[in-house]
Amino acid sequence: MRRRLFIFQFPLLLLHSSAPAGADALWDRAIGVATANRDLVPGKWVERRESFDVKGEPHLTSSTTVGFTQSVTGDIHINLLAAESNGTDITEDMRSKFDEQIAHFTLQNPEYNPFHPSHQGQIKAEQDGRSRVVGAQVLVAYTYRQTTDEGQWRGTTWIDEVTGRPSELSVRLRGLPKMIGEDERHELILNVTFYSGPEPMWYPSRIVTLERATLNTFPHTAFYTTIETSIRLTEYWKIEFH
Repeated sequence: MRRRLFIFQFPLLLLHSSAPAGADALWDRAIGVATANRDLVPGKWVERRESFDVKGEPHLTSSTTVGFTQSVTGDIHINLLAAESNGTDITEDMRSKFDEQIAHFTLQNPEYNPFHPSHQGQIKAEQDGRSRVVGAQVLVAYTYRQTTDEGQWRGTTWIDEVTGRPSELSVRLRGLPKMIGEDERHELILNVTFYSGPEPMWYPSRIVTLERATLNTFPHTAFYTTIETSIRLTEYWKIEFH
């Protein structure tokens, strides 16, 4: 069967912005790391989503795998590789409507990468005095606030004091509960783990979210749920700008 390919454009322009208020030279190095690795694209995105009812019993488990390639014209193609729902293969069913979901498969969410230079006007960050040793690394903690279209996030990130490479972050969306259409979101927590490979590679390798919500849309009526989503990103390659 001929596979369908879907295309989107990665932004080619990096906007210049000064460091966020309260940040310092180490935060500036983290911005430099993010800038230097802006042209890395995941070859594979594997997402697992689990929802639980109010008693903590499993309600729905799904998984989706997509692949990313680049055409000779420079466009990024996203191809659905596999999809399951509660253990049942739904790849072909999902393929027929995949174009409606393709916007989900992007790393452009500003909360995923608060070190991107164009996001610095949204951020206030400062060292909080903590550090920890992981192998040969000494990681320095920053607390930060970031404002996005979703709202205001508050949390912590850890940055290697020598290389400036961010290691991980954990943030929580403030201003909840909030209505999202007919549903009510009570809590949203985001955790991102970054991979540091051979110089100068650095990129998000795992994104995990925890959401608590009350679903009021069909077929649910006041259904309280906890949703855990884990995204693993592997097989990175460097985009060629045309």
